[in-house]
Amino acid sequence: MALVYHNITPPEYFLGVNSRLVRQCFRGRRELTAYVPRCDLALGDSEYNRQELEALGFDPTGVLPVVPDFSHLDVEPEGLLARGFDDDWTNILFVGRVIPNKRFDDVIRFFHAYRTMFNPRSRLLLVGRTAGSNGT
Repeated sequence: MALVYHNITPPEYFLGVNSRLVRQCFRGRRELTAYVPRCDLALGDSEYNRQELEALGFDPTGVLPVVPDFSHLDVEPEGLLARGFDDDWTNILFVGRVIPNKRFDDVIRFFHAYRTMFNPRSRLLLVGRTAGSNGT
């Protein structure tokens, strides 16, 4: 059996944020250990995740990186939306679930410093779902 692991968020990231996710992540990480004796190979999608598998006792381990297919981006952008950002300003885009472990707060702090010290004609675009950040 080969296992390909994309990570289960440590439950402590969701303490005080979403009790359902705390339980699900705890259970998922606990259940992952049941596969240690059954796997012939455990692959993480990053070196970080490979090390996590190794720490759990999986052996041998390796890295199988995600190779995304970007062909869906080979289209003309939506005109009205694109025109709204097609100016001489620098756009910085951050995409991720709006949940504490994605560290939107750090992105905002970074952007504030960047804009203040280097480029006042810049804008930050935060894109992501809020599902899960308030218990839903």
